[in-house]
Amino acid sequence: MSRQLRATKFRALSLSDPFFDSLKAGYRGFESWFNSKADEELYVIEDGRRLSGMIYLKHENYDASSLGSPRTDGCRGPSNP
Repeated sequence: MSRQLRATKFRALSLSDPFFDSLKAGYRGFESWFNSKADEELYVIEDGRRLSGMIYLKHENYDASSLGSPRTDGCRGPSNP
């Protein structure tokens, strides 16, 4: 069985697929959110014909200058002061 990454639309997927069972059980409103994305693109990972993963890239529109200046002190975050 080969693993494949491919682009598709949410509307091409079935919420009855077992892949979504834990998401539906664990996240109130998941089905509504999923259905609201019907025309949006995502990437799915399939093992043969079985859905084994998905990647949704959320596009955000904002002014990056509002984030402040990039760090120049060499610090990469809390785990690497």
